[in-house]
Amino acid sequence: MIYQVAEDPIFARDGADVYVESNITFTQAIMGGKVVVPTLSGKVEVKIPKGVQHGQLMKLRGKGLPRHGFLVDHGDQYVRFRINFPTLVNERQRAILEEFAKEEINHENNASSEGHWWQHILDRVMGPKFIVECSLFVLILLLLNKTML
Repeated sequence: MIYQVAEDPIFARDGADVYVESNITFTQAIMGGKVVVPTLSGKVEVKIPKGVQHGQLMKLRGKGLPRHGFLVDHGDQYVRFRINFPTLVNERQRAILEEFAKEEINHENNASSEGHWWQHILDRVMGPKFIVECSLFVLILLLLNKTML
């Protein structure tokens, strides 16, 4: 006999694991926060990690369907975060976002120059000016050595 189970509007199933989507604001995604999500046993409050990405999964251990075997245990529930971006912003929000964008660009520029300090050294060492400077230094050392003899 084959059983067909109707799709649930809230939960998706993969074996004993269940999936649920949680819509969050983009500020919650950046700064973190809390959201209430449904589980098979009722609603629970979940902490949104700072910097969560769209589509990122969070595991709620043991909140899935029961698995029958040697011991009865449960699958896991996964919360998939969906970030809702605003479609309209007022003037104050736009000004704040523009300031944020400027800070983000400045931070990226500073981080890229700080993060690749070794590349700056390598560029300096491999440049033609460095080879000339080293050659002059060696020549001066040879001349000093010769005059001291």
